[in-house]
Amino acid sequence: MEVELPRQQLTTVDLEDNDRQPMLSTNENTEASTSRRRRCRCTSRDSVWYPAGGLALFLVASFILLASLIRNHRDPPRILPPDEYTVALKKALLFFDAQMSGVLPSSHRIPWRGNSATKDGRLSTPRGLVGGYYDAGDNTKTTFLMAHSVALLSWSAIEYKHKYIAIREYDHVRDIIRWGLDYFLRSFDCTSGGSVTEIYTRVGNANDDTHDGICWERPEVIDYIRQPTISHSAPDIAAEMAAALAVGSMVFNDDRDYSLKLVEAAVSLFYFAVDSGRRPSPITEDQRHQSSGFHDEHIWASSFLYFATGNSSFLSFATDEQIAKKAGVFGRSRDSRVLSWDRKLPGAALLLRRLRVFINPGYPAEDMLRLYHGVSGDNACSYLRQFGGMIVLNNGTHGHLQHVVNAVFTATLFADYLRAEKVPGWYCGPNFIGVEDLDQFARSQVIFEYLYYLING
Repeated sequence: MEVELPRQQLTTVDLEDNDRQPMLSTNENTEASTSRRRRCRCTSRDSVWYPAGGLALFLVASFILLASLIRNHRDPPRILPPDEYTVALKKALLFFDAQMSGVLPSSHRIPWRGNSATKDGRLSTPRGLVGGYYDAGDNTKTTFLMAHSVALLSWSAIEYKHKYIAIREYDHVRDIIRWGLDYFLRSFDCTSGGSVTEIYTRVGNANDDTHDGICWERPEVIDYIRQPTISHSAPDIAAEMAAALAVGSMVFNDDRDYSLKLVEAAVSLFYFAVDSGRRPSPITEDQRHQSSGFHDEHIWASSFLYFATGNSSFLSFATDEQIAKKAGVFGRSRDSRVLSWDRKLPGAALLLRRLRVFINPGYPAEDMLRLYHGVSGDNACSYLRQFGGMIVLNNGTHGHLQHVVNAVFTATLFADYLRAEKVPGWYCGPNFIGVEDLDQFARSQVIFEYLYYLING
């Protein structure tokens, strides 16, 4: 199978208040006529696990939000004096340095961390599976969660690039993103013809009483070979990897060879993910992170792939009505309005809204894009505070903070998109909600989130 990959310079435009252009621009007219063959770049403890597992995602969304709250500036960005948001963002980014696995780079910022798990995957793949990030306090590496974190972080680096530059953290955040992307490039195998045959979904066993699952020890003491979990299906995990690689390729658009390498890997993984012969999701392989479905990841990944490649086939997939039905777009519950590692529809809807507003590909995608445009507004309505305090969105399930900060992240992006559209607000039923209401909501939740974290740990 061949796929057209445009040789155009992949472009990204920073999201700036009051004066913005498209975030992720594509132009199919600039696609080169020469095709590239798609090829693989082969390359009870429950009470402890779930809060910690949510901590990583909580911090991801937190610093994305913090980046958006750093005060505005004009090009070229000047170096800003530190304020409370800048300090908090810098500290949040250090979480990823602390969670790095493998042979650490010289730029590593945590002096008390050393090389760890340097034999991962040695017996399973010639490339090994050294690197990536640990989930939280234990020593497992879960591809699904890692890919979601890297995708969100990459999105933030595109939207708020100049704010990262202004606080001298842009190179740092790119290093963090690349550490994850390089791991994903080693996390699948393929045939000589370029078709993905299997992916590595986890290193370390979180489902039994092994050192990896329940022993919260220094990762530096891991001197044994750890075998990965291998999957020949995993449509949700493969799609999430594709999404991370696709959006990551746009972060590194200044490194053309690396960017195209990421795009090609993303395309290969996406075809693996949507292969109808590879079902179902590997729920039995990881009881800790059971996916509720895979169609939302397919929409999420194909949306990013359209931005990254300009290939209209990805737009057609992202706006396919039947896939939307399977993903639950037309019968949405309250749970489906909260972006999380399991539910990508809110993020995909926001991404497709941005596509419609700034790129406006028109028909035949317009009908579904208009639908997603409305869905993103409905989602924002469900996040507004009613009685004060921290909003409750998880309905008693695990990981309260990650749901809150993800809601604030999408609300903040939604507000910035409205400003870019020169629109003062939107309607929630008969009530007009101003953009400033979303700003107030976002800042109030940041305060409550960090107070909650400091008090409860």
